[in-house]
Amino acid sequence: MPTAITTSSTTTDGTEQTLATDTTNKVYVFVVDTSAMAGGDAIEIRIYTKARSGDSSLLAYYVTYANAQGEVNKYSPPIPADIECKVTLKRVAGTDRAYKWALLSL
Repeated sequence: MPTAITTSSTTTDGTEQTLATDTTNKVYVFVVDTSAMAGGDAIEIRIYTKARSGDSSLLAYYVTYANAQGEVNKYSPPIPADIECKVTLKRVAGTDRAYKWALLSL
């Protein structure tokens, strides 16, 4: 059963905003509710991980969504990480909106 590590709502501001960072050994899934999106909106979700302790965080997953979404809950694939998992959100077009989200562990 998935377990919520952290949940919140974040209003975009046009910058890459860090939503969550976790440093435990888990398999992560990120979910975001895109029901607030409208025509002309676009967001990017990035998930960063570290391969080894002391390494820099590197991009492990990237997706972009644009315009109003029919299926509003969006899930990342499972991402295993034993050092760090960091999730970011960025509005790249349209209006700043509030997005509900959760970082889950499997």
